[in-house]
Amino acid sequence: MIKKLIPFGILIVFGLISIAFLRGILFSDGILMGGDWGFPHTKIQMLRFSQSGFYTWSDRDILGTEQYILNILPFLAFIGLIAKVGITGEVFSKLILIFVFVFPALTMYLFCRFIHCGKIASFFSGFLFMTLPFFFNFAAMGWLFVLLSMGILPIALILFIKSIKDKNISYSLCVGILYSLATIQSQSLIWYPLVFISFIPFLVKNKKEFISYIRSLLIVILVFLVLNTYWLLPLFLSGGEKMLNTHLGSSMASLATWGRLSTINILRGWGSLFNEPYEVSTPNNIRFFSFFLPFVAYASLSIRKRSRLVVSLVLLSFIPLILFILGPSFIVSLPFSDVIRDIARFSVISSFSYVVLVGITLDTLFKKREMGKKTIGIILTLFLIINTYPFWARELSGEMRLQYDVKLRTYSFPSEYSSVEGKVDKEPADIKVLYLPIVGELSMLDNARFHGVYRGIRDIYASYSPKPGHIGLSDKSKGASASLASNIDDLTNQLPLRHLPNVLALMNVKYVVVRRNMTHPTYEDKRTGEKIAQELKKRDELYLDEEWKKIIVFRNDNVLPHIYIPKQIIHTKQSESSIFKITSVKDYATNSVLFFDNQNENYKNANYFLSSIKESTLNQRPTVEYKKINPTKYRVIIHNAKSTFPLVFLESYHYNWRLYPKIITNSTDKSSLENNYSGQFISKFSYGTIQNNNLPDGRIYETWKGKPIFEDGHLIANGYANSWIIQPNELCNQQGVGYCQKNQNGSYDFEFVLEFTPQKYFYIGAIISVISLSVFTLFIFFNVMKFIIYRNKSTIH
Repeated sequence: MIKKLIPFGILIVFGLISIAFLRGILFSDGILMGGDWGFPHTKIQMLRFSQSGFYTWSDRDILGTEQYILNILPFLAFIGLIAKVGITGEVFSKLILIFVFVFPALTMYLFCRFIHCGKIASFFSGFLFMTLPFFFNFAAMGWLFVLLSMGILPIALILFIKSIKDKNISYSLCVGILYSLATIQSQSLIWYPLVFISFIPFLVKNKKEFISYIRSLLIVILVFLVLNTYWLLPLFLSGGEKMLNTHLGSSMASLATWGRLSTINILRGWGSLFNEPYEVSTPNNIRFFSFFLPFVAYASLSIRKRSRLVVSLVLLSFIPLILFILGPSFIVSLPFSDVIRDIARFSVISSFSYVVLVGITLDTLFKKREMGKKTIGIILTLFLIINTYPFWARELSGEMRLQYDVKLRTYSFPSEYSSVEGKVDKEPADIKVLYLPIVGELSMLDNARFHGVYRGIRDIYASYSPKPGHIGLSDKSKGASASLASNIDDLTNQLPLRHLPNVLALMNVKYVVVRRNMTHPTYEDKRTGEKIAQELKKRDELYLDEEWKKIIVFRNDNVLPHIYIPKQIIHTKQSESSIFKITSVKDYATNSVLFFDNQNENYKNANYFLSSIKESTLNQRPTVEYKKINPTKYRVIIHNAKSTFPLVFLESYHYNWRLYPKIITNSTDKSSLENNYSGQFISKFSYGTIQNNNLPDGRIYETWKGKPIFEDGHLIANGYANSWIIQPNELCNQQGVGYCQKNQNGSYDFEFVLEFTPQKYFYIGAIISVISLSVFTLFIFFNVMKFIIYRNKSTIH
């Protein structure tokens, strides 16, 4: 009975140690911030964050962006559950911080016990694992998925070894499930196979074991593939695989991580731009002790009893060094190089192998009868404990010493932030909100701990706004919207802001929220939120909606609907960067559409389609009725269409946005097209468009057998958005197909489903993943039950 309670006791001890390490931050008021920490704060934000993971198109960004790689969906679903239970982001962020320390320490302890290390050596291995430099650095940076993945690895490896030794398929299935969970950190796609391959010397001694190894590995890979079908299908069937080799590894941010890497630093788990917090927190007079980790680890090579296991672990420890020698140009040239990105993060697998090797070395010394060898083991243990000084000294949440010395901190947002969030959440119309200043990292003017480069906080109130409110600026490709996003960022960082109101309508932005107590870290006090607010007060195009001490909200009443038919077409040979100049002329009409030749030069028929539209017909243009069903699907009804017209959709252009017509088969279908404006109309009739939430959602598969229309006329509009040149005569006069209802005046009514087509692959993949998980779980459950019944019968006999 006592033996069974030992792991539970070890868990408590690791928990107490973690609390001791983190005591300076766990009991501080506010949500955890620092580096890339940016968990949602309020229930509204948590639900918004959770729901976004179920769609292949993200509308958290004002301009919209594709998101095929939904590998963190299980985590997002968990966030949604936590929010519904009533746990806030402030509590959750601290709980998960403790968890990512305790869980890997416990699993490392269990792995070392599995390979027959003694309790003392196993416990110290668990302790050593949670005190490695990468735990310190990644916790400070907020890269918690790395730590979660490393916590899963020891258990996955135990089961992988047992699957080969016992030739039991249930273990292989469990490994596949754990591997799937571990890919919440994308690099785990590479890390785990590298670990499995490195263990070949230990696991394969003859032909039978080789066959067993290959079988287990193939099962693991197969399980991983079917469980992740929900994001792998959209990725590879929609052209998203291009996202995996965008040369992200050659971006400035990725190359910067190579800057301080060296052979010596890699060997001791140091180096890289974002590994600096641990190094800076280590006093000069004890830095020498950092070399004891690889020294004690490689001392295991002298141990003959477990030589095959040692060889496997040593091979694993060399992988980061080999990748470093190959260099960034080689990494970028590899298929799916974006998954690897940089090799600094690969130090986690060498660190993992070091800890196990240290456990083997110390266990061997502790089990020796000679007192001298036991003493050596104790001394080496003390040296390794000294190397954990930054944790005991609470440096993880201490004061910053250098620019890159990222620390964990907590921040309590002013109540005004929640007031604005509640206001936006209650807005029924399908609009967007622009949060200024536009920065990924906000520098707080009224708090010295959060002011300056690498001292700011993530802009979570914009990122998780109830309405799209975030303009994403990153080193990843943003497609057609990249130029506009960059131009808006430049524009808002320059005073005066004369041109900003002119483009708000083109982005469907109704509210501008200015945080007066914030600025961009690199601008210090020159471009503060307060100065932006004062500038916008001068703009007649915007109205002061509400004002607080630290936040001011402006309203833009001249906002275009999300979907509209323009009254005027502006077709220009100028580049899209001239959008501010074009929209600033006095006679510019808000309900216009802009077509830039350079953006549509790949569309051979662009000029033909645009020239076929008569300006006179736009004065009597059709009306639009639509419903936003989810970020990937809209239902659109066109009323009184007579001749060719452009339909504009204010989301970032993507070739996978498509129009599917609805076939009218009976009187019920026809009655749905009648523009009897009653029911759940939640917007005013604006620029010929009304948002009608009374329209049906339809079935998720309603477009799967349909054929998209007007693909040749799918053009880039307004510098970033989608538009289609709609030809009613071509659509409505097709023989044998009833797409339209003809009105008495000769015009037509018809209905579209506007859909981002990769979403259907997500649904198909999700069905496969859920069914597969259910089958695997049942198989494992019945096998476990059979084992328990068999063991009980054996005990009775």
